[in-house]
Amino acid sequence: MRPLVHRGVVKGSVEASTDPAAVTRHAWGELSRLLGLLAALVAVLCILVFVVVGHALRPTGQILAGINRLADGDLSCRLPRFHLSELQRISEVFNEMAERLQTTTQERAELARKLVDAQERERSHIARELHDDVAQRLTALTFLARSIKDGVGSSAPAVSAESTELVAMAASTMRSLRDTLTYLRPPEIDDLGLSISLQELVAGHKRQLQGRIDFMLQTDGILDTLPAETAAHIYRIIQEALNNAVRHAEARNVTVVLETTSEGPGGEIHLTVTDDGRGATPQDLRRSAAGVGLIGMRERVYALSGRMTTESSPATGFRLRISFPTRFEMRGVS
Repeated sequence: MRPLVHRGVVKGSVEASTDPAAVTRHAWGELSRLLGLLAALVAVLCILVFVVVGHALRPTGQILAGINRLADGDLSCRLPRFHLSELQRISEVFNEMAERLQTTTQERAELARKLVDAQERERSHIARELHDDVAQRLTALTFLARSIKDGVGSSAPAVSAESTELVAMAASTMRSLRDTLTYLRPPEIDDLGLSISLQELVAGHKRQLQGRIDFMLQTDGILDTLPAETAAHIYRIIQEALNNAVRHAEARNVTVVLETTSEGPGGEIHLTVTDDGRGATPQDLRRSAAGVGLIGMRERVYALSGRMTTESSPATGFRLRISFPTRFEMRGVS
């Protein structure tokens, strides 16, 4: 209550009272408008944060794609520059790591190529030496033993029998030497080409196992135009794969498929060796990886700038897949 005064004279009074319901409605109205404004502001802020964070993290998709490509063996993959300093640092480290890995892989492939090429040249040299020296000596020994046998006739039965035994031993040694020469350097590769030498390799396994395992060879494309060392690598890979199938797979059927996709720089050669044996467990694969045979196969695949994968299960057996370009380059060597 307040008095009303006019020119010093009290004319009356004013009395005011409050309505709690009206005050509450007015306050709630103001609060509702404020909450609505805050809600709109929060929504706008969320959208802005989403846009900004999404834009800032968009390069992570490129980083993930680069990591996947690198994991798949694409060592030429490189990441672009990023505006965010942290992501740019990741890009720099990734590119440096990929470049080092590519250089190391190329150097390893070049070293593998030199090693296996040197091995093939050494095998070829040993085969020529054995053929030109030991084989000639065995031939001369055989003729000498036969000459002694014909010379003594029936006058010295003991000497004649020993001469006959010596001829048999020389013939057996000659057969073993021929097998060794064929293993060291199959003459068909140089004389008749890769296709004929592979057919002879498969035929030799058939004769040796006398039908216990059925071998099948399928070739497609021009294979005899490959360089001699490349053909030798392919032959050795298939030879080792067949030996593994015979020794460890317990298979009844082994199939070798060798084909070329096309000629030219983009062409590839695909090799698949499949058997219907018991397959291989991860422990078997680890033991095989520690063996000389599989290591040699991998080194030859590296030398051909190729890729090698294995598939195995008790239901489907074992499958070896190898592919490499028909024309490959390795640090100054093509």
